[in-house]
Amino acid sequence: GNSLTNTNTINHLVINNAGSPKLGLWQTRGALMFINTSLTINNLRINDNQSEDALNIINSNVDITALHINNTLSDAFDCDFCTGEIRNSQFTKVGIRSGGDGIDVSGSKLTIENVTFNGIRDKAISGGENSHLIVNNTYLNNTNFGIVSKDATKIKASDVYANNVKYHALMSYSKKSIFGSAELIVNNFNCEDIQCNK
Repeated sequence: GNSLTNTNTINHLVINNAGSPKLGLWQTRGALMFINTSLTINNLRINDNQSEDALNIINSNVDITALHINNTLSDAFDCDFCTGEIRNSQFTKVGIRSGGDGIDVSGSKLTIENVTFNGIRDKAISGGENSHLIVNNTYLNNTNFGIVSKDATKIKASDVYANNVKYHALMSYSKKSIFGSAELIVNNFNCEDIQCNK
């Protein structure tokens, strides 16, 4: 299990134009990073991010409400080996430099509810490496890919609304051979794009 060393709470914080902190050869991947913590976030806004990830959390329990990430060079929210929930959040203009995911998870168990993605240059939700995700009331607009399950990940989604998806709104595949196949189950999928009928 997780060996959580501390507890952190963020309430009503705005971060603008942040890059990755550096100390000699050490540099974090995110403008804001947490490791081995129990983290509660209520209303965090990260705008015009200049680092690889806007928010990076590793091996933590998360309880996130009203996370708004706007205008990132790469990924918006990267969560590895996390458990918890993210709700009532919004990701806009993600991956403007070289592509990026809205929510990118590995080895995590998360519930994602009432989250909107708009202008995502890669995947809105990317689940990988044995993650288990429950996704409810998700809105996808102007994304390259929507909900993606890969490498032994299981995603159960309901009430997914998609519009202006460039490639595929739903995908499930194996990328790394050391993991097994992935699973994606979706109830009540609504898409206005012609290619969604395929």
